Amino acid sequence: MTIEREPAPGLPERPAPALVAIIEDNADIAGLYAALIEARGMRACYLARDGAEAVEAFRRAEKRPDLILIDHRMPAMSGLAAMKEILAIDPAARFVFISADEDIRNEAIAAGARAFLRKPATVKDILDAVKNTLDGAGH
Repeated sequence: MTIEREPAPGLPERPAPALVAIIEDNADIAGLYAALIEARGMRACYLARDGAEAVEAFRRAEKRPDLILIDHRMPAMSGLAAMKEILAIDPAARFVFISADEDIRNEAIAAGARAFLRKPATVKDILDAVKNTLDGAGH
């Protein structure tokens, strides 16, 4: 049972944590991203292991993610193809690519990614890209 409470008089309401979707076929890497996101007060709202699953999860999401961390090379559908399909559904969706495929950087940015990090990316680079994208400074 969930109890809804009014904020205490004089105290500001806490903003809801940012929702981050993780699209990554490597379970260890996906777990690392989720741990980083959660450690910074955000919430990993769903995990998809390939592009097709990502598009379906986005369509079904009760609340859309504020940011999507996405890999490129995955089974069933690439990250780039998934990003394009998701942006067709919601042009306001925000993406941070983290991929070893440096050759798709320009295409990913041109298609709408707010940031592109080459794997292996540092924790600092990942968190900076997430923060900058959420703050609107991506691109």
